[in-house]
Amino acid sequence: MNQSTHNRQRWAKRLFNIAIVVVAYGYLIYKLSTFDDYTTLAHSLSTATPWQWWCLLLAIAIFPLNIFFDAWKWQYLLRKVEPMTLSEAQRQTYFGFVGAFLTPGRLGDYPTRVTLLKDKKNAITAIALGFVGTFALSSLQIIAGMPAAMHTLSSDTFSLPWYAYLISLFFIGGFVFSPMIARQLRKREIKKESLRITVDALADFHLPQLLVVFAMSGLRYIVYCAQMWLVMIFCGISLTPVDMMLAICTYYLLVTVTPSVPVADAAVRGSWAIVVFSKYTANEPAIALSAIIVWILNTILPMIVGTMVKKNNHSTPPSPDSVTSQPSTPQPVTPQPS
Repeated sequence: MNQSTHNRQRWAKRLFNIAIVVVAYGYLIYKLSTFDDYTTLAHSLSTATPWQWWCLLLAIAIFPLNIFFDAWKWQYLLRKVEPMTLSEAQRQTYFGFVGAFLTPGRLGDYPTRVTLLKDKKNAITAIALGFVGTFALSSLQIIAGMPAAMHTLSSDTFSLPWYAYLISLFFIGGFVFSPMIARQLRKREIKKESLRITVDALADFHLPQLLVVFAMSGLRYIVYCAQMWLVMIFCGISLTPVDMMLAICTYYLLVTVTPSVPVADAAVRGSWAIVVFSKYTANEPAIALSAIIVWILNTILPMIVGTMVKKNNHSTPPSPDSVTSQPSTPQPVTPQPS
């Protein structure tokens, strides 16, 4: 690859990243300017007790754990393709939120992350491995949410939509069967190198590796549930621990199986929260506000951080070899006395 082609690709990448940041912040400003429930927000802030404030501060404080567990999983998934430090994995994960913010179903997450990989030839493989992690988290939300939803919504006129079961099968099947399918494809001759590398990477996931990914997703799911619980307390919604966990698991199940676009994501989450939690309380504005606050913590804050940390991804100090390999300036030879 000649220097001019390399420069064009570098500038194209920079323009792509700048465009993502500009559109993301534009959408954020639009959402803030069109939000029409600031009265409820002001009331909650003015009447909250110190205990409620501590719950909100704790929910904010643990949001980096959400990113940490996701980055840890990303590092594990790519360990044989492009080994990286946990710090590098966290930078890529934060920046992925910028792309996820702009695309339906967060599909832009992994394509945005891979723009920060050192070897771009691994991009397709990394995206495929990333979706294994997504399938793991979605499968966990479905496995925990299905029984909870059957209990929580059993006495209501509302029931799970028919497509929820199909989407559930898709996520669980993708997590369990994609490595098995890859092992079958590996037996065939694959001429395209990037596809062959992707198939090999997926085929290497057997039951122990899948269980590790599932466990990492479980840690992130616990953080999700804890944040929702703490924010609900801040907004004045008090339920028994059993009812709260059943409602939260049901809520995340419905969010998982509902196709959404960024423009409607906050509204979708607020609507599902009202459907689920209104069984326990009539304070619907507080319910919707809780869902929006959690959405801000887990979507907006990481997106903002991602636009700030991605620039430092490749700023590494020079190695000792590179320093010693620099040509030295010849020094004049001084005759020594005999």
